[in-house]
Amino acid sequence: MRVSKTHQQAALDAAKRVLSYGTNIETVDILAVATNGCIDRGSRGIRRRRWQRTAHGAATAPGGGSRAAAAVLLNKLVLTSSDSASALVTAAARLAGSLDLAAALPLGDEAPVAAASAPAAVALAALIDCCAAPLARVADAVAALSCEAARGDAAAAFDVPASGDGLSSKDEADVAADIKVLVFGSKLVGAAAGGAPAAATFAKVPALNGIFRQAVRALHALVRIELNAPVKLGKRDAGETGEGKEEALVVLATQLARAVQALCKLSVARARLCAESIADAELRVKLTGGVSVDDLKGMLDKVLIDSDAVSVLKGVYNHLLKFRDFLAWEAAVAMVVIGADSSIEKPQAAAENEAASSTEKPQAGGDKAKGDKKSKKKKTLGKGTSAGLMLLRDHVTNGSTVASVNSVLVAEWATSLSSLFDPKCLGLESLVEKVKEIVESNEVRRLPKIPKVRIILFADSAVLFVWSD
Repeated sequence: MRVSKTHQQAALDAAKRVLSYGTNIETVDILAVATNGCIDRGSRGIRRRRWQRTAHGAATAPGGGSRAAAAVLLNKLVLTSSDSASALVTAAARLAGSLDLAAALPLGDEAPVAAASAPAAVALAALIDCCAAPLARVADAVAALSCEAARGDAAAAFDVPASGDGLSSKDEADVAADIKVLVFGSKLVGAAAGGAPAAATFAKVPALNGIFRQAVRALHALVRIELNAPVKLGKRDAGETGEGKEEALVVLATQLARAVQALCKLSVARARLCAESIADAELRVKLTGGVSVDDLKGMLDKVLIDSDAVSVLKGVYNHLLKFRDFLAWEAAVAMVVIGADSSIEKPQAAAENEAASSTEKPQAGGDKAKGDKKSKKKKTLGKGTSAGLMLLRDHVTNGSTVASVNSVLVAEWATSLSSLFDPKCLGLESLVEKVKEIVESNEVRRLPKIPKVRIILFADSAVLFVWSD
């Protein structure tokens, strides 16, 4: 039985109001549904997220995971129902009313669409992608901050050939170039600083962060297709098609998990390297042993050998949350090291700089204070790391002054930063945009002038002349 065009359009409109999309549904929309049960977008197609602060596991809770899978299936039904039977339209309207996958699981003509869509796997992959994508920028920024705190040799660690000549991976070269921009202007990183341990640790950053970028990009490309492509089965079996999509997502997600595993170990190594420079012996011991990768041993293998695609993807997502915690701990330790070093000039906000300059004006025409000579000797951070440090510091302190630092406070900072690195936190968008803005300012990288090459080939005499201006 078919329904009228009016009823069909009304059902589709009801479904679209739940999804609130203008063009394509994105991974951030799936996270919004998993968290809040709806997608909130502003006018002119601009997405405006109004998150309620939730625990790390909120997106993978049974209710949230079910809503996310229901949103994926709802979108598939809407995309497919434009030229399909009315049962698809009815199912879309029913699902839009509840966003409960179990209660509204299609059983009629729409069942093949549900089977071929693999909604649960696609929803989990979308959550993984949404959480991993911003961490690619955050990982570079935290590595740059640790390089400053540990006084690593940035010139050597990030000396990667340009990818255009085929001598290096593009992502590896891009990571190295981005971090060089972030530490540009620093007086802390140099050939004589840090020593051999720092050099060995930071030399791994371009390759591993680059592989992480590749894995994130590959997963994002497939997830975006699976979210927005209508189901057109033709003569294919719906069940086998859905299983194939699940397996493809698992392959890319496990590649991401392997990269995350390596980055977790590297992050812990950098945090310990930074902590070793702390003068307070008790605090140094507590921060050095504050985190460990021992609990990750075997965790990934147990996830990967699971035959259930949904369980594998949940394990990868939880692994990603662990990485977020490790990055937050590393950033907190680096902040403590930089803050405790009196030889480093601390970055200040514009208002603080104006206040400081106003107090110095009465001395401008007379003798300089004795402290001025000492302040000139202080070493400065890089432009990018200074900006990043201010954002992180403001987030954990709320603008208040820190009288003293202990291991409990560092743990609180790490927890606060981990929530900042959560895509449900609006502050993450500001941090990522700031890092992107600095990196794209391109103060370090200058494209070499391409020489004009003239070639003359005389075919008869087989003589080739090549010269450049």
